[in-house]
Amino acid sequence: MEKVSSWLKKGVTYSDVAVYLPTEDTWIAGDLPLEKQMKWAWGAYEQRYTYLPEELKGWRPLWINGDFLKKANYKDGRLTIGDLSFSSVYVDVKYMDIEALERIAELAGKGFTVCMKQIPAEPGLNESKINYQALLNKLGKMKNVKSSWSQMAKSAPLISGTEKFDYWCRSSEKGLTIFFANPRAQHLTFPLEYGQSLNSKKETYPIEINYKGKKIPVTLEFNPYQSLLLNIDKANRISFIDISFIPKTPVYQLRIKSGRDLWEAEIPKK
Repeated sequence: MEKVSSWLKKGVTYSDVAVYLPTEDTWIAGDLPLEKQMKWAWGAYEQRYTYLPEELKGWRPLWINGDFLKKANYKDGRLTIGDLSFSSVYVDVKYMDIEALERIAELAGKGFTVCMKQIPAEPGLNESKINYQALLNKLGKMKNVKSSWSQMAKSAPLISGTEKFDYWCRSSEKGLTIFFANPRAQHLTFPLEYGQSLNSKKETYPIEINYKGKKIPVTLEFNPYQSLLLNIDKANRISFIDISFIPKTPVYQLRIKSGRDLWEAEIPKK
């Protein structure tokens, strides 16, 4: 972990697509369904069950919010703030604050590409002074605002073929450093079982990395319990960095459930 962390401190986080965090949705949702609650977590606002869209995985999307939109600058077709830079924004929410919608409309008016998966409504009981529907109508007439990701005139994903595993990428003047998590680490959920990582099979996946206008085919071989760290230099030369760690063979124990676990929320008495 120390070696991986040291590599992933270099450069800046790579991403090409911003995704609007459904903050307003979770505020309005209130309590989580009882089966999703824990004694220390009851509210949807904590975003414990908020996930990035699977269709954007190859673009390494990152969450943004209304405050980000206010502070970010739009120049040369990209939205930037600090070290982050995005070519488009993806919005799939039921509710959106008027200020965030105004900013989205402003950016779209300047040419920024927007994917509006659904038409949001204005949250709250008091309608804003600015006509919310007028902003939605304005966005709906813009050619650079689409209702599905497949309609977007977008660049190719950084990596194609990542459906079975997650990755993280850092970009620097020397090239790219990409961490590929072992496929068995994908979609981990609580509670975990003892030894559920037990595995004896190698998994192999062909991927394609799009870097500096070139498509680079790579074969990833995940040995049991292993993740991968890859480096691409400016000449498109690929090297795998040794991050191997051989743990003791896990002992799998089936989780036998009897009654309610200590972490589970109490069922209200009728």
